[in-house]
Amino acid sequence: MSTDDTADFTASLGCLIEPALAGLAAQLRMIGGVTPGERDVLLDAVRESLRNTLHRKLARVLVLELNAARITGRLTAPTSAERWDEFIELTTDRSFWDSLVEHYPPMLDRVAVIVANRCAAALALAERLATDRDTLAELLGRPFGELAAATFGNGDSHRGGQAVAILRGHGGKIVYKPRSVRVDTALDALLGDLLDAPALARGVSERSEGAPQGAPGIVVARGVSERSEGAPQGAPGIVVARGVSERGEGAPQGAPGIVVARGVSERGEGAPQGALGRIRVPRVLDRGDYGWAAFAQHAYCGSEAELRHFYRGIGHWLAVMRLLGGCDLHAENVIAAGPIPMVIDCETLFTPDTPASPTGLGLAVDRAGELVDGTVLRTGLLPGRGLALGWRGVGASAVGGLPGQQPAGERPVLVDAGTDTAHIGMAPGEPEPSQNHPSPDPALGEHWDQVLAGFVELTDAMIALDKADRLVPMLARFADCPIRVVVRSTEAYAEIERMFWHPVSLHEPGPAIERAERILADMAQSVAGAPSDPAVIRAEIDDLLDGDVPFFATTPAHGRLTGPRGTHWFDEQDLAADALMRWRGADLVLERQVIQSALVSAYLNEGWLPTEETLLPPTVDLTGLDGRRRRVLATMMRRLAGEAIHGADGTVTWIAPVLNPTGWAVQPLSPDFYGGAPGVAIVVAAYQREVAAGRADPVADLDTLLDDVVRTMCLAEQKAAEDFTGYLDVRPPPLGAQIGLGGQIWSWLALDQLGAARDIALDRAVALTAQIPGAVEVDDEFSLMVGAAGSIVPLLALADRTGDERFQDLAIMLGERLVEVSREVALPTGAVGAIWPTLRWPAGLGGLAHGSTGIGWALARLALRTGQGRFADVARHAFAFEDLLWDPVELAWRDLREPERCSAAWCHGTVGIGLIAHDLQRRRFDGGGGSATIAFAAAKTAEVALGWNHTLCHGDFGAWELLDAVADTPLAPPGLDRTTLDAQLIGSIEQYGPVSGLARDAFTPGLLPGVGGVAYQLLRFDRGAGLPSVLVLGDAAPLPAGAATPGGDLR
Repeated sequence: MSTDDTADFTASLGCLIEPALAGLAAQLRMIGGVTPGERDVLLDAVRESLRNTLHRKLARVLVLELNAARITGRLTAPTSAERWDEFIELTTDRSFWDSLVEHYPPMLDRVAVIVANRCAAALALAERLATDRDTLAELLGRPFGELAAATFGNGDSHRGGQAVAILRGHGGKIVYKPRSVRVDTALDALLGDLLDAPALARGVSERSEGAPQGAPGIVVARGVSERSEGAPQGAPGIVVARGVSERGEGAPQGAPGIVVARGVSERGEGAPQGALGRIRVPRVLDRGDYGWAAFAQHAYCGSEAELRHFYRGIGHWLAVMRLLGGCDLHAENVIAAGPIPMVIDCETLFTPDTPASPTGLGLAVDRAGELVDGTVLRTGLLPGRGLALGWRGVGASAVGGLPGQQPAGERPVLVDAGTDTAHIGMAPGEPEPSQNHPSPDPALGEHWDQVLAGFVELTDAMIALDKADRLVPMLARFADCPIRVVVRSTEAYAEIERMFWHPVSLHEPGPAIERAERILADMAQSVAGAPSDPAVIRAEIDDLLDGDVPFFATTPAHGRLTGPRGTHWFDEQDLAADALMRWRGADLVLERQVIQSALVSAYLNEGWLPTEETLLPPTVDLTGLDGRRRRVLATMMRRLAGEAIHGADGTVTWIAPVLNPTGWAVQPLSPDFYGGAPGVAIVVAAYQREVAAGRADPVADLDTLLDDVVRTMCLAEQKAAEDFTGYLDVRPPPLGAQIGLGGQIWSWLALDQLGAARDIALDRAVALTAQIPGAVEVDDEFSLMVGAAGSIVPLLALADRTGDERFQDLAIMLGERLVEVSREVALPTGAVGAIWPTLRWPAGLGGLAHGSTGIGWALARLALRTGQGRFADVARHAFAFEDLLWDPVELAWRDLREPERCSAAWCHGTVGIGLIAHDLQRRRFDGGGGSATIAFAAAKTAEVALGWNHTLCHGDFGAWELLDAVADTPLAPPGLDRTTLDAQLIGSIEQYGPVSGLARDAFTPGLLPGVGGVAYQLLRFDRGAGLPSVLVLGDAAPLPAGAATPGGDLR
């Protein structure tokens, strides 16, 4: 809870803070070299820091006591506002807080420790500033002068209230770090060895492959090729010059700074090739147990060349951190200083490699998890999404966290402040803007090739150095550098600390501490490297009770961690040697695949993002279509099998970009229909059925692969069911048709219909329904993709298959929930629309996957099954809202995620809208859009939807389904021909291979976002296959001819 939200309690905290500050003031007066003005600055900074900290911890207690005082009549003023003032007056007296000890026994002791620790840390800083003031000119290029401003608590506090502080003197800003900065010095020296000329005449190219002349890069020996290993000594490179300040803002000549050409500014305007500079860390002054660092000023790039250089630098950081075993490089640890990405906190190098505990999901999944965890993803630089409570879906990586691509979150706020009915509530809130981006609106997709190129070129250079026995000496400088090891995430610690300060926990602290001990012990079973020793866990809890985040430190040569309260964890080991060994054994193909794939994690939705180049072939070859279809299919299925990761226990998985409820992540396949194992199983089962029917060519070992995928699905579902019924508070799975229980249920029914897993399929589908009631309680999305709407049609299908009406009753319960949470919208026509507001989209969305069209379809299908008119009415209202988004100029529907454009994809645009209308028309639902909707959707799809990628979700093979459905009917766009359409898509696959969305070059086996869906649709190119649609979950065969005509009443 931010202090802005609880600032009205500021006066209440003074009596807890001011006595200690008076003592600190007296101690500061004893320090020679600290002026009276500086004492005031430091005292104000400590006061502000303590107010922030105590506000977050005590606001709930104060609100509870306010409510009690109101109810008991302790507050007697005539108005609510005056009673608030009366309460604040009560809380400013120490006696009020003393009276709370009976109700909250540990509270004041904990507050006293936090206050004392922060004051002691501030006193130490003041003493160090007085001692080192004159030497700070080495960082600034001018005298620091008198302290004018200070900010404490930037970041978490550790080891007795110590925290990073930013100090501003008359000569500029500096950063105080209450830890050794020796590792910063060693890292900068290594970067110089690797990237300053002439060392990289051995491997780093002057510019990326195919880059135009003049593209920024690192200057190497003139005339030496990118992969040359024989550049002469003294080859021209980056010009070394003193005279430009690190900040590049008017420092005097002679001040030490970044390495640039004489007379060339830090930003490199007019500089010769290479003068933009290399990646670096801020310059530091090492003072033993603490140090000072230059302040890194955020600045946006000024040109496209600088942006390319910045992202090239990110690739270099990936290569360096892969070598050094670096981690925890989140957004706050990287600053975009124009074209230079600067790592401002590099203490987490040489992270120990500890084996993860078995997941219970199978040896293949465990192996894939180990492979992913050992790649550059571990650094924290690449985009990813948070999983912890309060961080779900948040992109906190150094390259991720894009503006507009963060999930809508909630934060606690003080509601009705200034009245005696004030209470804690939740309000929408987004993460604060960070300084890790080089532009206000980063276009990662346009520069991702530079990230990969930077990683490859520097990795190649380091391999050459290693072969020449030059790399090991470069790493020796790190042996005795103090480093930090993050054994648990800060988010996990933060959740436990918040629990400790809840009024219930303060009233009875024992159960909260026991719960924390159990959580941390259980974490040791699931988080590699997390301590399991009860003594260490208790010490971690003691630190959290004192307001500190537990801190574990060692040196690379020693390896044994020193943790809170003198505890230890891990055995002694040479961490630098271990990191080098792992780097030498890295799978560079996998590393490149992970970098390519990670791009999608930066975006909430992969989306339909056209590129400048179309994938449609320039000419259409109509000859030998079926043979060509079979050949590309077989090639794709062979690659699907070849990319699989197998376990000795008969499980299998793939590493790929996977869409989860929290966003995209590079990981082993999920248990979801959209891009996970069930979709792959359906593809393999369908292919084998078509082989048996003579409509596809045999591919070796697919029967075994299918058995292994099914086995892996069973393990995942069993583990989820065990977690759901265990004692830990595990969030139920989502309900969606693509991501969630609905899709899993339908997958088992589809496998049974395809002749696979018939001995277990129905039992598995039935077992999944046990989790639906719990999942409904936490569903706040409602959509077809991930919400309640997504389970309705699968449950109706399960009721049909089993004859058990319980599953229809569950579907009705979900329908009633959707009716209940829908919101009516008055339309300009006088009609009524229906939307389903969510935290991120309070005004609702259109489209199939997340919007009213998809939810309306589920309710319409429920109405057709049950005959209940209320479901039909709300379904029609949903379609009426979609009609509101019709753009008569574009002849398509607006995508409310970006209202200025229309989408032609399945997920949010014309393909999905058209398929829904077509499905409901053939089922004779009156009010589902009808022929006009189908015709307009098909026309826009034919006009703009083809040629960008091949996926079902937002590519050619999703568009194919709608166009195929209307071909040879009056609703078909002019000139549409089935054979020509098939030939175009087969030719595109032949020429380019199957291409997914943002991660175009990454192999993605999933059904809707990847190769699996392309293969499945190619099977359906043979109209005799009779395979069910996976875009509109439905029947394996068309409805009877009489049901396929438009019109008719609800029946």
